Amino acid sequence: MPSNHHENLIEIDHVSFAYGKELILKDISFAVHRGDYLGIVGPNGGGKTTLLKIILGLLTPAAGHVQLFGSPSHQFKQRSKLGYVPQNATAVERSFPATVEEVVAMGRYARVGLLRRLQATDRTVITRSLEQVGMADYQQRLIGDLSGGQQQRVFMARALAAEPEILILDEPTVGVDVHHQEQFYELLRELNTTLNLTLVLVTHDLDVVAKETTELACINQTVTYHGTPAEFVNSPQMEAIYGSTMQRVAHHHSQTIV
Repeated sequence: MPSNHHENLIEIDHVSFAYGKELILKDISFAVHRGDYLGIVGPNGGGKTTLLKIILGLLTPAAGHVQLFGSPSHQFKQRSKLGYVPQNATAVERSFPATVEEVVAMGRYARVGLLRRLQATDRTVITRSLEQVGMADYQQRLIGDLSGGQQQRVFMARALAAEPEILILDEPTVGVDVHHQEQFYELLRELNTTLNLTLVLVTHDLDVVAKETTELACINQTVTYHGTPAEFVNSPQMEAIYGSTMQRVAHHHSQTIV
């Protein structure tokens, strides 16, 4: 889906944040448009995860503000419009007594409310979400019995079950092998182009950013770059942040930056 730069779904306006006296984010400003596939990169400790938590309403900025779908974040009630796949989502105990279907149903409650009984229409959405990630045949399997890549798809389905308009992912492939990572990013591409989902992806994988995303923001306490991925990977900003030792290594499917 082409981006619509006339429609801002997320607006971050001069946001700053500190843990005690430690400044984490300073004067962050940028927008996420409908249809964007935004990659957020930056060094460890640069504030990427903190920024996501501010967008999600889990943290309150010390200065500045965030608007979601045109409303101030603190007044925004339709949280089901924001799907979230957190870091280490696949760190599931093998003995955890929940089926794949039950895990995905948790995401549906984000839309219908915790105290409501799921109806047939909700079950249809749960099944459709599993079909979208290729896990419909695993509904009755225990989540702990799945591989890391399969678990990641289930947690993606859990986010999709709320029928979000924005999907926010924080280092979603940590602990997932390379083969399943490639499948996962193919799925993200399809969600963006076919299902019209706006994506916000935090990752350390610059190869993925260069290959997959349409927009890029580099966060290192401040916004050090916001623009196209292609311009960033050839820019002085990348070398200033990641060092001059980076090089491109050819792989069978693309060029990798290491």
